[in-house]
Amino acid sequence: MKTPLRVKFMTWLIVQTLIVYVILAGILCAFNLHEQKEHPNLAAEEAEEFEIMLGLMALSLPVLFGSAWVISRRQLSPLRDVLTAAEAIRSGQLDQPIVAPLKTDEIGRLAATINDAFARYRDALNRLDRFSREAAHQLRTPLAMICATG
Repeated sequence: MKTPLRVKFMTWLIVQTLIVYVILAGILCAFNLHEQKEHPNLAAEEAEEFEIMLGLMALSLPVLFGSAWVISRRQLSPLRDVLTAAEAIRSGQLDQPIVAPLKTDEIGRLAATINDAFARYRDALNRLDRFSREAAHQLRTPLAMICATG
């Protein structure tokens, strides 16, 4: 089973933020160790500040997960709209165009390309239908004559 793109994108956002958190925690730890060396009498206060900062970082993780979910959902919604329209086209609704919010980004260009391809496909189907009707009409008269004389 494939992992949905939204989950991959959300995971990427979370990993990037966790990397920043680890870097910040390392900087805080180094700063705390430096302060303890410089001011040994303030070590308890520095340790308390360090614990508060780590606690705040840990408490912000649910906010991080929620915001990553919202951001990934919002960023991927145009792609989801293109997919929904393409599925409708696949089910036979060839006249439904794919609408993209921005015409200049990659999704807008993809939608325009798909719309153009389906417009050409519709034209080919219309030409084939027109040819079939004309061929049937052209063959009716000679067939009717053969059946009448036979």
